[in-house]
Amino acid sequence: MDLLNTISEINPKIIHASDLWMNDEILINIDSEIGEFTFSKDTWGFAFLMAENNQKSLLRINSILEVAEHFEKIEVDFEDYKLK
Repeated sequence: MDLLNTISEINPKIIHASDLWMNDEILINIDSEIGEFTFSKDTWGFAFLMAENNQKSLLRINSILEVAEHFEKIEVDFEDYKLK
């Protein structure tokens, strides 16, 4: 997995993976030296990193991915996805 190789400096370890076939999405729970986070990937090639109680880990991962050539960061406004 490209993500795990790219963030190898924080020693990520997969805890659990779930295939959400109804959404065509895979959720992977990952533990690392900087805490736990969740990686989500869908069939359209979009990937999301989430960590409800560990925002520091997201900031560290973000700094690693910003200089990685295989990743592109796209800011998302979650208000655009709420039901109206």
